[in-house]
Amino acid sequence: MRIAGEQLGFSTQNESAKKSMESAKKRTAIYHHTNLEALIYILRDKCLKFNRMDFVNDIQENEFFKNDDVAKLVYVSCFSYGEESIPMWNIYTTHSEGVRVGLKIEDGTFESLFDNSKIIKTSKDNCTLKFAFSDKRKGYTDSTWLVDIKAKDICYDSSLAKTPGFINCGNIYDMNNMALVKDVAWSYEEETRFTAILRTTKGKITDKSTWVDIPDYTYLLVPITFENLLEMEITFSPWMSDAIQDLIKLAVEKYVPEVKVVFRESKFCGKIR
Repeated sequence: MRIAGEQLGFSTQNESAKKSMESAKKRTAIYHHTNLEALIYILRDKCLKFNRMDFVNDIQENEFFKNDDVAKLVYVSCFSYGEESIPMWNIYTTHSEGVRVGLKIEDGTFESLFDNSKIIKTSKDNCTLKFAFSDKRKGYTDSTWLVDIKAKDICYDSSLAKTPGFINCGNIYDMNNMALVKDVAWSYEEETRFTAILRTTKGKITDKSTWVDIPDYTYLLVPITFENLLEMEITFSPWMSDAIQDLIKLAVEKYVPEVKVVFRESKFCGKIR
């Protein structure tokens, strides 16, 4: 699919998006469920992986885009602001190596986790490609696409999600609506997510010869910094062995000795098979 930059709008009057972003700014702690291997990559490489919108586990989310290829411009990294829960352990971690990584920070500053002095990477056909953050054009290595990152609390509203035109209003896509709404069936996740949206200023709606191809990348690796982090909390899976816990502690000591890290046993330890 080809698209014009003029079709990608960021409405400042969108009440749902404003409420979602304002709510996310009030968060002082968010939690990411993952596994030992992914945790080591985060600590060692100082990157968060963002998956493309049409690869998330909620298939209906992509249907909200009317299966439009514009979904390929949207990438997400998912967290939760909720309490520790058995469904989240079961769905998003492996039992023996699962972790719940908490990031604690001053309210309103979660976007400061991202290191916009460095380059965002992805790959295709074994070639590494690079993007810059949208506010750091200097040294930009791709002449077409920039990346905007925002923190959002998910709006759980089945009726909103099914409203025609919520995403695509004629020829204009309101990018602030992207990755914003999920069906109420997913509300147990209590999700805060970071959305990374590829945007371009190239291409005029009235001149299709200037339109650009939507790229076909499946993920972005976004550099992060722990400088503004008040504390990292790592909760071990209720099924995790002492040996795996020791490996995690060694990885923390090796890769982020400067970060205040608190280790916790799951509140479900000894209470679930």
